[in-house]
Amino acid sequence: MSKAQWLGRRLVLVLLLGVLGASSAACADPDQAAPQIGADSPAAAATGFFSTLNEALQDPTLDTFDTRRSYAERMSAYFPPSERMTYRQTLQEMLAAFAGGKANIPADQELSLVLEYDDLDVQQLSERQATVRLIGGSLRYRLIRTTETGFREVLFDRQYTLATVLGLEGGDFPAVQFEGRWYLSAKPAL
Repeated sequence: MSKAQWLGRRLVLVLLLGVLGASSAACADPDQAAPQIGADSPAAAATGFFSTLNEALQDPTLDTFDTRRSYAERMSAYFPPSERMTYRQTLQEMLAAFAGGKANIPADQELSLVLEYDDLDVQQLSERQATVRLIGGSLRYRLIRTTETGFREVLFDRQYTLATVLGLEGGDFPAVQFEGRWYLSAKPAL
């Protein structure tokens, strides 16, 4: 395994374990949390979060603090106010690790991480709780090298199911409704 492949695998773990680590961290005081954003539905919360994460992973300016902070703010807004501070910090650290790792890849190589899914399945558990499952959800990790002749050679191309990577039982993301808005949550739905 090349150094770039090893680094890429490490980045996948840092990226995803960083998000999971936030789920077990202490929650912030809701009175000190940022204004509520969330979404109109559980599906919209999941779509918004994962779209923003994908956008961040593709942004060429992710190596700047302000860009990472902006993405962390946007992504953490899809979690309840009581969990937001923890997620904001964790997401910012995760994005910094990803950007730093990408900077260490040789100039002729390109690393990409893309979250993909075919559809969303929402199971309403109660008026204020639901689960969201990304149907066909996967994390695609690619490492491509451009040769001196301009040929793009795929060095590494793997796809992992999100349920496996995130360690989610059944692949479901808990969602909760708070003050009329839906949020993803670290707390399992009952």
